[in-house]
Amino acid sequence: MSFHINRSPFLVQIEVLKQLEINEIFLMTLCSRKMKKLVQSIRLRPKKIRYSLDDYETQISVGFTESDEKLHHMAKVKHVSYIPVDEMTSQQLGGERIECRYSKNSSTEVFTLEHLEENDKNVLALLQNHCAYLFSNKPRIQLEIYSVATLMLSGIINHVKDTSFICEKLNTSDIRRYLRMHSNHESVQVRSRCQGRDIDCTDWLDIEQDGGNKWASIQMTAAQIRFFVWN
Repeated sequence: MSFHINRSPFLVQIEVLKQLEINEIFLMTLCSRKMKKLVQSIRLRPKKIRYSLDDYETQISVGFTESDEKLHHMAKVKHVSYIPVDEMTSQQLGGERIECRYSKNSSTEVFTLEHLEENDKNVLALLQNHCAYLFSNKPRIQLEIYSVATLMLSGIINHVKDTSFICEKLNTSDIRRYLRMHSNHESVQVRSRCQGRDIDCTDWLDIEQDGGNKWASIQMTAAQIRFFVWN
C-alpha cells in the first residue's frame, strides 16, 4: 500500500521521517526542495561526517556517537563515462540540478547516484553543500583517501579535521602537499606503504616502547599538538 507523505499533517510527516534510516532520509531530500526543508526540520545532529574517496566513487557516512564503529551509510555517488538518455534524470543536489541516474545493488539494497565523469568536482562540492544544509550543527569532517588520484579532488572538502590514508602506496611529498591544502588538521592516520623523503621529526619528542624501539614522535606548540606514530 502506497503512502503519500506530502498529504499528511506536518507532525505525521516528522514522525515518519524519524523512523527512516539515514540513507533513506538522504534519498528523500533529493526528491524536492520541500522535502529537503522538511528533513532539516527534524534537526539531525551527527557528530561526524566521513567522506571516503576512491578512484570512481565517493561514499558518505555519518556518526551520531564518538565511536568509529557506529557509522551509518548515508550516500554513495559514482562517476561514469556514459549514461543513456532514456536512463538519465535531472536531480536537485546542493542547490543545483545535475544529470544522473540511480542504480541499486540487489544484495545490499544500497542505491548509488551515478553522474558523468566530467562533473566529478562539481558533484563533490554539491554533496558538501547538501550536507551542510541538512546538518546545521556543523559536525566534524573526516576523510578517507583510498587513491592517490583523489588527493587533489579532496581539496574541495572544507574544514577537514581527520584523515586516514588507505592507499596501497603513498609518497611523503603527497602527505605534505595534502596537509598544506587542509591546514586545520587535528589527526592523520597513514595505513599506506610510504616512499620518498622521510618526514622530518628530528626536533620532536620521541616516545619509546618497553623494548627501546621508537613508537611515536610528538611536537607541542602553543598553537597545536602533532603526533606521528611510526610503523
